[in-house]
Amino acid sequence: MVKKIKKGNKRIRKRFLLDNPLSLALFLIGLVLVVESLGTMWLLYNAFHTKILQFAFWTVFFLFNAIKFLAGLIAIKAGYRMIEK
Repeated sequence: MVKKIKKGNKRIRKRFLLDNPLSLALFLIGLVLVVESLGTMWLLYNAFHTKILQFAFWTVFFLFNAIKFLAGLIAIKAGYRMIEK
């Protein structure tokens, strides 16, 4: 079955973030997660001159923020892909 193409003066409208509220939410949540985790990791990087007992806590906290950073990147990618569709 062949679709008929209507000829006429159609305007091509680009998709924006506001067309799909879920994509906007995913994009903004991902952006907040990325910025917040990068800031926390920078603070932890500057505060690594600690005692041996505190080192384990800082390492776990640093890894948690690295995982949060990756989750933010995935949310940004998902939101952007929803805009493209």
